[in-house]
Amino acid sequence: MPLPVWIALAVLVIAVVAGAVHVFLRGRAFMRTFRSFSGDMDRTMERLTASLDQLERNSQELGSSTPKLEASLARLRVSLARGAVLQAAMQDVLGSVGRLSAVYPRK
Repeated sequence: MPLPVWIALAVLVIAVVAGAVHVFLRGRAFMRTFRSFSGDMDRTMERLTASLDQLERNSQELGSSTPKLEASLARLRVSLARGAVLQAAMQDVLGSVGRLSAVYPRK
């Protein structure tokens, strides 16, 4: 075989080997990156799951405290009504005392 054929064959073999090495190295780098990404995703999903569990517990606690809140609001409404009655009574008394003090002689 002539020399140019051997040179062309050698260049072809070198190109194929270099290409295979390049593909192997890129594939290995991709796998490392994928494993790292997968680990990060697992940690993120664990944090998200823990956060959702905490949110569920908080919502259950809120649901269980709703009757207590309603009872407290009912007591508050009763207290506000009593306070309004007492305030109205106090205004009546002050009005009566004001009229009496208007005619009561002072020194």
